[in-house]
Amino acid sequence: MDSQHRIRWIGEMLRESLHAGASFIVFENPESEKFIQFALIGREGLICDIPTTILTGEEEERLRELMPDTSRDMETGELVSYQRWFNAEELQRAAELVETIFTRIFNLPEDYTLRCLSG
Repeated sequence: MDSQHRIRWIGEMLRESLHAGASFIVFENPESEKFIQFALIGREGLICDIPTTILTGEEEERLRELMPDTSRDMETGELVSYQRWFNAEELQRAAELVETIFTRIFNLPEDYTLRCLSG
């Protein structure tokens, strides 16, 4: 699947999950086990969340430029994830971000595969 088809598919999966009332959706590359998770907030929007535990130091540096918003542990103040909010009307932008992260942050090849889990 090429980049444009993958972006379209990601957008469709986001839209279907949001309209179905799912609470989360995860896109994962099975070969690398890299993933991007979204928390779905009703039908209003979604939060893209990338845990720091799956990132190498280089990936985290590249991601910091793309996603400056973060989530920290309330007790320790330790950085736990990078986040970005999208309104329900911004699903295309969210899909493009997923593609960008897998290709530019995780450095996966152009023909990488994705699977989608939601619930």
